[in-house]
Amino acid sequence: MDKISNLFVGLLLIFAATMKCAAVEYDVSPDGTAVAYVGHSWDFKDPGLFIVDLKTRYRQRLDSWERNYVRIWCPTFAPDSHRLAFIYLALKKGNSGPTEGVPQLWIMGLDGNTKEKIIDLDTQVSPELWVRQGGDSFMTAFWLRWSPDGTHIVYQTPEDVEKNRIKLSIWLIDLKTKTQKRITSKKDGLCTYPVFSPDNKEILFTKGFFLEPEPSIGELWVMRPNGHHKQQLVSAKQGVSVVGPGAWSPDGRHIAFGSIASSSGSPKEHSMRPLEVAACIINRDGTGLKRGISGRWVCPQWSPDGTKILWCEFGQWLTTGAALTDNFGNLLHFFKDVRNAQWFPDNETLAVSDDNYHIGTMKVNSSPSWWDVIDSTNSIEEP
Repeated sequence: MDKISNLFVGLLLIFAATMKCAAVEYDVSPDGTAVAYVGHSWDFKDPGLFIVDLKTRYRQRLDSWERNYVRIWCPTFAPDSHRLAFIYLALKKGNSGPTEGVPQLWIMGLDGNTKEKIIDLDTQVSPELWVRQGGDSFMTAFWLRWSPDGTHIVYQTPEDVEKNRIKLSIWLIDLKTKTQKRITSKKDGLCTYPVFSPDNKEILFTKGFFLEPEPSIGELWVMRPNGHHKQQLVSAKQGVSVVGPGAWSPDGRHIAFGSIASSSGSPKEHSMRPLEVAACIINRDGTGLKRGISGRWVCPQWSPDGTKILWCEFGQWLTTGAALTDNFGNLLHFFKDVRNAQWFPDNETLAVSDDNYHIGTMKVNSSPSWWDVIDSTNSIEEP
């Protein structure tokens, strides 16, 4: 695998996880009553922010910005299910179309009437990287996660793309003061996928992996929300190279993550063969490593009761399926042609999407070929 290929695969993995492992950007409200998503017209232009009430199936467009000059990413519900955070990018009008903009964090009420810009996100990436020729949005590496108490948001941001290297850092936003603080330093290298622990006391994140033009070992770390007391949980000595985000169990006692299936953890070995990723689980202190099913399993999500884990299968383009395992990583069920899946709070229902940009629901014990379509995200005409 050459240097350009390494960079491309690294970017693709970041993109897949940031898009919640799907071609459709959506999020299920914590109370299970609504789904929010970024919708597009049939030609994938004019993005809008939509919400669907799952009881009435009523679809509402929340944003009212001028079309063609807006990009929206990462719709993410607050823990109280009443607010929605997202990244908004206003593009300037140029002679040849949209040319540049500044990414911002916004929070909106579910009625669409209460919306507020919180802060300009800190990024040193040059503006021309945010849009492609023709006005299409640049592949974003942003990632948003709320704190469980709803007072902070942690995010990753690209700092630069230089000489086939992508640099990302992690920042913390205080929603009350509307201030932000960088909580990883340059010496930490590439830091991604920050996630608060259920008790608000720690942030889990992935460090490394495709940091340089040559592949590097991916590591799993935790730190305090202020960026102090960084602690490495798994290392190459354990034959582990982390791919994508980790996930806390609901009680905070265990962590699930994908790891390159290698006994030695050698970066050179990784570059000489196809990427194969195993489902792994550890205790909070890094002990008790368990390796489960092997394939290309990333983006774990624990069931609300902590007894099962949902995984996305990373394919040639984003994800191609999903797997359900027990909390030891043993396969229970495989869902073919499901590009994304998220848990509902009842432990029995999943939100899913497919190649045709539909969003729907299905039961974990139902046939993978049957699911209830909620909406299509590539048609933004009002119902």
